Amino acid sequence: MFKQAVLHYLDLRDQQHALKTKIKAKFRSAGVMEVYGDRVYGTKHRTSYLGRLQAGAQRAIVAQLYGVLDTLVETKVEAYRQMIRLGQRYGEIREFLRMPGVGPIGAHVFDVGVQTPYRFATKQRLWRYCKLGIVDRSSNGKPLAYKRLDRAGNGELKAMSYRAWMSALQTGKPNEVSRFYKASLEKTGNATHARLNTQRKILAVLRSIWKRNVAYRVAGKISKLALAPVPGSSASG
Repeated sequence: MFKQAVLHYLDLRDQQHALKTKIKAKFRSAGVMEVYGDRVYGTKHRTSYLGRLQAGAQRAIVAQLYGVLDTLVETKVEAYRQMIRLGQRYGEIREFLRMPGVGPIGAHVFDVGVQTPYRFATKQRLWRYCKLGIVDRSSNGKPLAYKRLDRAGNGELKAMSYRAWMSALQTGKPNEVSRFYKASLEKTGNATHARLNTQRKILAVLRSIWKRNVAYRVAGKISKLALAPVPGSSASG
């Protein structure tokens, strides 16, 4: 049920995104081009935006879409609460949340996406499952193409690690994730490589917390963990 609750929330998120895109498309097809950002969705400015449409079916259709959006937002809020409620039984999630950049949604998505810390024998296999592995095709020792990220795997987990990296950098305060990214950037001289290294490190640390059944501790280095047991931790997720 926990897994279904998380997937249900993600599905509603995607539906909301698609509906917002559709609303903007309706405005633009009617000649209203200035519909950037989220202002067009807010209840405060809807009357103004609807007033730019011709009265009749055109305006009524967009008004109906606004109604669907409101219902979807309310449903998504309830789905979020249900996801959080069901996730309370898994102690590892509380430890995931202690890591800079990892929020409630990301922690629950990682728990459900991986299912068990013993699913992947190595962190490299986890990275590949999260679309962060490197594909190096060759024949008789000769490369056939440039190295690239493996396109097979779980896109939600890749996105989760990206959002965690970005959120950690946006806090404005130095933390384990931002320090690791800075060190990787100095070493590689490439912002993309440094980001990917940091995403992989985030996933590796979360897996280590879960597999070793330890509590996350801020210790100056992203890889340092304390050997304190996590109460209520579950290997099944």
